[in-house]
Amino acid sequence: MNSLKHTLLSEGGYYIHVALWITLALFSPYAPVVMALFVCESMYVLIKRPFLLALGFIVLLMIIIRIGMINDHVSRPVDMPMRGIITGVSDDKLTMKTDENQSFFVYGDQPFTVEPGWEVLIEGNVYKPDAKEIPHVFDYEKYLLAKNITASIYAESITVLNKHHDLRLWRHNVLSYIGKIYDGETEQFIKALVFGENEFSDETNDVLRELNVAHLFALSGMHVGLIVLFLKGILRHLRLREDRVMKLTLIFLIVYAWLTGFRITMMRAILLYTGVFVLKQKHMAFSKLDVTVFTYLLFLLYNPFQLHMIGFQLSFLVVIVILLSKRLFEEKDMLTRIVGLSVLATAAALPILSASDDALNMGFILANMVFTPFLSCVLLPGTYIVLLAPMLSPVYEGLTDVFLYAVQSLKMMSFSVPVMLSKPWVKCMYWLVFLLMMMRIRTCATMFKRMGVLLVVIAMLSSMPRMIIGTRVIVFDVNQGDAIFIESDACAMLIDTGKDDDYDALLTFFSKEKISRLHALVLTHDHADHTGETSDLMGQMTVDQVFTNKKSTYPGTVLEEGDVLTCGDLRFLVVHGDMKSDNENNNSLVLYGRIGSENWLFASDIEAAAETLILNKGRLDVDVLKVAHHGSASSTSNAFLQAIDPSYAIVSLGKNNRYGMPDDDVMRRLSRVARVSRTDEDGSVMVYYLGWLDWNLKRTMREKSCLWKFKIP
Repeated sequence: MNSLKHTLLSEGGYYIHVALWITLALFSPYAPVVMALFVCESMYVLIKRPFLLALGFIVLLMIIIRIGMINDHVSRPVDMPMRGIITGVSDDKLTMKTDENQSFFVYGDQPFTVEPGWEVLIEGNVYKPDAKEIPHVFDYEKYLLAKNITASIYAESITVLNKHHDLRLWRHNVLSYIGKIYDGETEQFIKALVFGENEFSDETNDVLRELNVAHLFALSGMHVGLIVLFLKGILRHLRLREDRVMKLTLIFLIVYAWLTGFRITMMRAILLYTGVFVLKQKHMAFSKLDVTVFTYLLFLLYNPFQLHMIGFQLSFLVVIVILLSKRLFEEKDMLTRIVGLSVLATAAALPILSASDDALNMGFILANMVFTPFLSCVLLPGTYIVLLAPMLSPVYEGLTDVFLYAVQSLKMMSFSVPVMLSKPWVKCMYWLVFLLMMMRIRTCATMFKRMGVLLVVIAMLSSMPRMIIGTRVIVFDVNQGDAIFIESDACAMLIDTGKDDDYDALLTFFSKEKISRLHALVLTHDHADHTGETSDLMGQMTVDQVFTNKKSTYPGTVLEEGDVLTCGDLRFLVVHGDMKSDNENNNSLVLYGRIGSENWLFASDIEAAAETLILNKGRLDVDVLKVAHHGSASSTSNAFLQAIDPSYAIVSLGKNNRYGMPDDDVMRRLSRVARVSRTDEDGSVMVYYLGWLDWNLKRTMREKSCLWKFKIP
């Protein structure tokens, strides 16, 4: 498409390269291909527009400083009892801000009887996010940071100190009023379409998400456009000057943004409207695309962690794609524009839309073609009308029934295809191919053909079997516990499972990696922090063999000292098994074997007595040590460490655990002989081997997200 190529290279669009360069810089630690694209974009900008590169450096530095400020802010100690102002009230939680400008989610067993603006004293327990830094797993810690939330509090008591009048109370009262006047689906649709409050049932939310039409209920430019059109019509009818019409409209939009809780999509649309207004007033030579880019950068400067939120990503990606391709649909009829833009926006956002379940519902084209005009031309205006005229509720409820019936019917007729675009490098390559295809499109017909070809290719690639190159070992960050995954071309093996996990982090990882079968599951000993997820894993995955020690309560093949465990081309010697100890840690299975070009020792939870037995039976040449018992003082004795002499050590443990692990003396001993990684600070530890090159790479999740861990020195 010549217009896209022209826009990207013209003065009306080159600021988008600043946003692209900064985004690639922030994501480059996650995948080598992103780093390569970042270097290419840097070279391109340096050659074409050197001042943009300088501008990008300045903004990126400001963003990094802002990341450090946020990390420092949330890491401050939190003391109880806590005094603060209630800033938000919902059915399941409160939001509170303290005098130190820290915000908290507050949960409790009893119904909340407080309102926004009230000053309260809370007694309870503070819970920092149980962050498990595992590939593909939802990062709750980043979610809280994106919401400017320091931690969660489980309240045992809430004492009201003062009942201040607060502007936030108005929004609370408006939502309460709607709940009293309307009921059922009418209330749900009004709160969703007007205020951005999602109170739909889980079943409705699932259907909307599967059809990729949930975004239609996000507060966006569609809402702002309708409000602006309505207000301008009234104000112009009063024969006000155009500049006053624009100013009054802007004031109303700011009030509306406040009533809707300053949602990202709403603020983006309002800032775009404000930017266009300012440009007209000041006669500045910036395009709508430039204003969108400036808005994007402002959001990042306010809170860079928003970049990891799906709503933030979708909001800006879809708008930018539509602005870049608008000339393609300028002379087309409404139906063609709706269908074309829906297909284009969905194709651009496909890696994000399919991220949750790695699938795309093929009814999305018809769904967007039908539901977009229905919501924008019928349901949304009807929502504002029924909000002002409650007596029309029966008519409005009929419209919502039609909508929900149509959604359910379309969902039953449609089908899903697998779309495996969850890995960072795959997403990056997809967007690169998408951009290159779009730059050569000249007509709508060509666009539809190429999008169809793109979807077919994605479906074919997603249905292909996994390709395994070399061998990898992942020591998962499962908090206080052990879970280690070893995979080669003919072996998928898991040593321990970590403790019981309501969020099924390991299952999520295996699902995203398309791993449905384990050839071997080794349960080293019968402690919950090593076996807690066993039932869930065996219930949802095929496990060929389970290996245990003699005292295990789980059925499986019992391994004893001297046995050899074979998994594909990998072999592990059991150098320690049941020593008939009352201390179950010393009955742990200890495996020793060669992976790639290095010898590994998986020491499980053995303590000094078991270490002595192992040393008495002969010397072990160890390159990589999975440190015993989470770095406890009772393990990793100096004699044992000197004898095995590892060059790399991995400690698996939970952050701020109640056992005080790891022991400082143990860590000092380890650091004197080996490079040390620990999951509480570094996240999951990944080691990759390409045997035919005699090459290995050791990397941690912290190294893959180093910018997000930055703190002000």
